[in-house]
Amino acid sequence: MPKTRTKKIKFISWSPTAPLGECEGDCDGDRQCAGDLICHKRDANEEVPGCSGGGSDESNADYCTRLAADTASPTMSSSPTSLPTTAEPTPPPTTAKPEPTPPQTNDRPTSMPKTGTKKIKFI
Repeated sequence: MPKTRTKKIKFISWSPTAPLGECEGDCDGDRQCAGDLICHKRDANEEVPGCSGGGSDESNADYCTRLAADTASPTMSSSPTSLPTTAEPTPPPTTAKPEPTPPQTNDRPTSMPKTGTKKIKFI
């Protein structure tokens, strides 16, 4: 999603004597822009990143901005990056064997123990 343009471009001079502020021009290089601003070189009617009004400005002036152009040319590295290292593949997950389910029991015994029991005679 593009940034909202808030400041309108303002032409100061073709040869400014003081550092230019955000969305001010004409700059010929970053050294003419205040602080960490950069000089956005443009063609006539080209928008200035982070500023408004560039599309209607036919002066071909360049303006100081905080944002780099979205259409900046890619740069090549003087030393290529190394290939990623490959490690051994991760082994598949192991599955634990489920514990056997104990048999269901009733709360009361099914028979009385035989040892130590005496027969009782009812009269």
